[in-house]
Amino acid sequence: MNSNTKIKSADFDPKVIDPQAIAKILQIADHAFVVEMIDTYSEDAFNFMVQIENAYDSGNAEILRHAAHSLKSISASMGAMELSN
Repeated sequence: MNSNTKIKSADFDPKVIDPQAIAKILQIADHAFVVEMIDTYSEDAFNFMVQIENAYDSGNAEILRHAAHSLKSISASMGAMELSN
């Protein structure tokens, strides 16, 4: 996604990202910032999922707990409620 992309809350599948959460963000931030937020969320979510898998494979409960909690938190802030619950 690039900063020239025009984002509308209706562009998001409500099963994945709550369109109302994006609409709220768009009320206080410009499109370029929202694009950056989405890109950062995608990268961070992927990294946390890798950490969860690696922690599970190695039996490291503390890292697994931390990565899962972090994924849940960033998902809630982006309106990705299925991942945050």
